[in-house]
Amino acid sequence: MVHVFIVDPENCPPDYYYKLRDRLSQIPDLTYYVFTTGVAGDETELAHTVETIFEGEQLRLYSCGNITTARNIIDGIHDLSHIELAIVPQTYIGYLSPFGDMEQFTNVENLIDGRIVHTDYIRTNHGLSLNGVAFGIEAYMYKTHDSIASLKLFGRSVPWIMSNIHAMVASPNHTYNIDVDDKSVTRKTTSLILGNVPGTTRFVRWSDNMDITDGVATYAFMYRSGFFSRFLYYFRKMRAIPMDESDDRFFDIGQTENLKVKDINLKPVLCSLDGKLVSATEWKISIVKQGIRLVVPKEATL
Repeated sequence: MVHVFIVDPENCPPDYYYKLRDRLSQIPDLTYYVFTTGVAGDETELAHTVETIFEGEQLRLYSCGNITTARNIIDGIHDLSHIELAIVPQTYIGYLSPFGDMEQFTNVENLIDGRIVHTDYIRTNHGLSLNGVAFGIEAYMYKTHDSIASLKLFGRSVPWIMSNIHAMVASPNHTYNIDVDDKSVTRKTTSLILGNVPGTTRFVRWSDNMDITDGVATYAFMYRSGFFSRFLYYFRKMRAIPMDESDDRFFDIGQTENLKVKDINLKPVLCSLDGKLVSATEWKISIVKQGIRLVVPKEATL
């Protein structure tokens, strides 16, 4: 087996590449390659090139970065049946949360000696994702963050705080035609999410279903008209405060295998595919059951 490490320098410490090579060089009989990417999104082209070079080989690709890094790598692969995906997280990654302590994934030796779990991913007509797809506030959070990410004031968290607040103020409410399962609805929404892991951050979760092997994902539609009602809603979700019955008309949640979304005026809709921003008129989304061969430490639980 060939072990290929793809390092995203935008989401790794400055000396990560050199420390990784030093650790790998001390592991006997390991066939490995280490690549770094340039601009954001290079992982997709690099993964495709690696797949082409090692055609017919069993590959284990290690994503060193965040969830967008892993998503971009998988999006570059033509035939996932020959690929094993190992994620070495440099930040919180919800996709790994069902397996317990995320710290165990940061040790590359654990993953080199790991086992395979077949997990779901989400396929759309405009790309794929692992965590989920998000329209509305969550997409605008990523959009704003991308424009201010270079402002590393007091650490990396400040741009996220600023982008979250800006999205709550500026994100428009869209009216969508939504096909889910056997029903078609027209809904005005502030946020529309379909996720393998039902959350946007480690603090905000839409449900308790963390199963990423069952072939379904959790959808959530939420409508709030202004900043204060949006802020209050997210604050309550972060504090796990239950909604009362009066909230039902503003919120809908369930599970599905397929979802179709389009703006009623056929305007392009901005969507976040694990942080990869795509704007398109119509979205067709489906769950691919156990389509990812995910590498986890042997001791990891599910």
